[in-house]
Amino acid sequence: MLRQQATQAPVTALYCRLSRDDELQGASNSIQNQKEMLRRKLHDAAEYVGGTVSERGDYPGWQYRKDSAFRAIVLDAYRDLTGREGRVDATHGGLECGLFIAKIPGLDALSLGPNLSDVHSPRERLDVASTQRVYALVREILRRCQ
Repeated sequence: MLRQQATQAPVTALYCRLSRDDELQGASNSIQNQKEMLRRKLHDAAEYVGGTVSERGDYPGWQYRKDSAFRAIVLDAYRDLTGREGRVDATHGGLECGLFIAKIPGLDALSLGPNLSDVHSPRERLDVASTQRVYALVREILRRCQ
């Protein structure tokens, strides 16, 4: 007996590196405009080949702030707690910081958290020891911001 395999539509995930090519003022405008330009191109391409596009989780981006007083407080607290210099990295994931900054212009925000692995999968894991370190750091940051 032959079994017919279920056919699934191919899924493609795209990550777009953003730039200021849209010629509008301000980095956050550029990020939003680049996202909209990509969205339109994807819909047009899908329509052309008879496909569809579905969207979910539209988090706004936010621009790295060179003069972040808050980041300086966080890095100082990290160094004082650990004896090591902190590392600042950019992420491509959707984070709540973009939502807050969109609602509170000028907000000085950053994201930090514990070590995670296999995120958004059935194998997702949280490193408990790193959670304890983040908790201690957040307490120290709050103490310094009083």
